[in-house]
Amino acid sequence: MPERIVLVLSAGIGDLFLAVPALRAIRRRYSNAIIWLVSSGKAASYAAVCSGADRVLAVPDKLGLETLRLLWELRSFRPDLAVNLYEISTPRGDSRMKMLFRIMSPKLSCGRRGPNFGAFFDKYVLENPGDAKTQGDYYADLARMIGAEVSPLDMHDLCIGAKAEKAAEELLSGRAGAGPLVGLNPASARRSRHWLPERFAELGDRLAAERACDIVILGGPGDLELARAVAVRMKRTPLVSAGKLSIEGSLALMRRLELIVTVHSSMMHAANILETPYVCLAGPGNMVKDGPYGGDPALRVILPASRNCAPCDLDLCPDHGCMKDLSVETVYEAALSLLGKKTR
Repeated sequence: MPERIVLVLSAGIGDLFLAVPALRAIRRRYSNAIIWLVSSGKAASYAAVCSGADRVLAVPDKLGLETLRLLWELRSFRPDLAVNLYEISTPRGDSRMKMLFRIMSPKLSCGRRGPNFGAFFDKYVLENPGDAKTQGDYYADLARMIGAEVSPLDMHDLCIGAKAEKAAEELLSGRAGAGPLVGLNPASARRSRHWLPERFAELGDRLAAERACDIVILGGPGDLELARAVAVRMKRTPLVSAGKLSIEGSLALMRRLELIVTVHSSMMHAANILETPYVCLAGPGNMVKDGPYGGDPALRVILPASRNCAPCDLDLCPDHGCMKDLSVETVYEAALSLLGKKTR
């Protein structure tokens, strides 16, 4: 039985949400072990809340003294078991992960092995390009491989504390009306997934005028400019939560919404887990591997891209056609089909 475990999930916030069931299962299975989680910097604060790890170590954005200190700590920890949860998709990523595991020198190394990457793991979950599996499925497979079984109960909630609940309530105290609360999330880590701000604004105005909805523009601290670009184009002033709430606070807010219209982002994954009905503008996103994990299909509408070039991994698209093709009318009709379906 391993006494010291390192889990590596250097990925985005959405991937952390998807990994929560596996992280909880590993914590239950190895309740007496000391577990460290290596996280990306942007996800580290919430990872400390939801992962069950005894310690969360954030990967620095740039190589330097902090990186060397992190590697030294991991080597000194001398883990019995180390598991890389996230996919390896590039030669550079493969080399870096191989070096990290050599530095840690665990007694047993585990991870995901694809056709070209991950051959250095002692035990692995095979990952083939044609597999109809989400990231969440792979995380659960890895947990199962080391003896931890994911419970269905783990897949329907996220950690939200009393302080976050209070922050969400305080923000909503400034709402103008008393109609259904609808969240609009225009931001994604990849700009190729953004919808036009003027279309989000038109959608919000229609929902407010025709369905008496109160609109909230969602987003993180880095999304404030885009959120404002939507807000200033609306005829009826919406609430803007972007930059005002922590990750946990944003989740508390999302749990209070009747509906979310979002681009393909961490917000989609959160809505799926919290069982808040949502419309996802899929655009160039890969809705197989990076699509919803579990959840109720009746509470979501996925609007796929209409272009043959999708899915793609571009950050900036010279054409942006798959998002421009999505009309306000199409998204509005999808939103109407979900209004009133919230059960939690």
